[in-house]
Amino acid sequence: MKQTSVCKAWSPTFSNDAFVRKLEYRVGKMERGELQQFPLLLKQCQNNPETVPVSVRREFIRHMNALQTEMQSRFADIAKVEDVEYLDCEDELTDIQADSLSNKYFQEKGFKKFGILKGPSLAPKITLHATTRIILPFSTTYLSETAFSALVAIKTKARNTLDVHNDFRLAVTHITPDIPSLAAGVQAQGSH
Repeated sequence: MKQTSVCKAWSPTFSNDAFVRKLEYRVGKMERGELQQFPLLLKQCQNNPETVPVSVRREFIRHMNALQTEMQSRFADIAKVEDVEYLDCEDELTDIQADSLSNKYFQEKGFKKFGILKGPSLAPKITLHATTRIILPFSTTYLSETAFSALVAIKTKARNTLDVHNDFRLAVTHITPDIPSLAAGVQAQGSH
């Protein structure tokens, strides 16, 4: 990809478009029975993709297509960029375009490094806008994936347990339980 300027490389729908394209790519792989993109499924079938039933592959494809549709509908308005002047970012954008050192750094390091290392210091208002409008919506996806992974781990380790509610709550919480005080409140052995 030829990178000409900071402003031309950025797109408000970049993250969402990339995610949807990755889903399309993975749907194609699943349809062809190529499971390299699905390491847990590949491990489950002992590295033999032919053992995965067609119904399971169809269910994966249906789920990915539904996720693709959901992402496109949920973020359909993300491309409707508000007026730069309204966002009070016009000056920052003009400064970045005119700054030859920033453009040189962008040419040498690329979009990602420029955005991460120089973005917040050069354009805090644009960075805040990009963070809240583009990156922040994906935090719910991360939380969902984390919770799903925790549930899969619990169900795999404790197959004999029907109700995993308490284990699941403990796995996804960020609060560390105070085990010593909880243990102190319980009598170890009842009197006979």
